Amino acid sequence: MTNSPQSPLPAPGQDTHQAPVAGTAAAGSLGDLALPLRGARPKQAVSRFLKKYSVFSGRASRSEFWWVYLVVAIAMAIPYALIIIGMSIGLAWAAANPKITEFGVDQTTGEAITLEQSPGIMNHAPAATLIWLGLALLVVVFLAVIVPMLALMVRRLHDVNMPGALLFIALVPFAGPLIVLVFMLLEAKPEGARFDAVGAH
Repeated sequence: MTNSPQSPLPAPGQDTHQAPVAGTAAAGSLGDLALPLRGARPKQAVSRFLKKYSVFSGRASRSEFWWVYLVVAIAMAIPYALIIIGMSIGLAWAAANPKITEFGVDQTTGEAITLEQSPGIMNHAPAATLIWLGLALLVVVFLAVIVPMLALMVRRLHDVNMPGALLFIALVPFAGPLIVLVFMLLEAKPEGARFDAVGAH
């Protein structure tokens, strides 16, 4: 009976990480921007997102997409929070300060005929300031991320071997955006390398 060979233990300080899969960038650095970066960390994902601002060719890994998605969601949440806070302040002020319009006097009872209306939340300066600031920031953030976000989503579709044109499914009301998010969750497929630039490997 022969003993099965055993693999030797790694020496102290020896790198035990496996080499990156062919057609991907090394996970320890920014790597080749022409290739998807597997296991990207948040800073790496955002850096590649900015450097490939309008690049619709090539591929993007799941980690690249979802870290950027999280950062963009947080950035979008800030102006929405300002708008909601401003509206809450305005509604509370409007409820406490109704606008009363007098139309005359009731000849029978002698009481004034009045109409109570909300003065409008935008008539309260603190509320209006927060709402306008939130709207302005929302427009700025949207314009800043719309192009690179679309490019990133197209590259993520390429990574699962799907054409970027499938992104138009997001235009379908209700179900469309959810379907696209499911596509973003799919695992990479080796066949997606067909979308890489010539000489990227």
